[in-house]
Amino acid sequence: PQQEADNAVRSALDAGINLFDVAPFYGATLAETVLGRALSGVPRDCYFLSTKVGRYGGRDFDFSYKRVWQSVDESLA
Repeated sequence: PQQEADNAVRSALDAGINLFDVAPFYGATLAETVLGRALSGVPRDCYFLSTKVGRYGGRDFDFSYKRVWQSVDESLA
């Protein structure tokens, strides 16, 4: 649930943890979406984000130039 994610992110930040690593594959983009909401209102210079590209389903891999850039745009959204 979003509230649990919000609490976990705030606790992490309070403890000095400021690197968050997700991927579109985690929960079919749910992890990135929930994390983005949890970080809403947190100054951007207070944390680092990391994500991955290339895997979008159990057997769905695409490392093409076009799909990598599309994935980056999706993750930023």
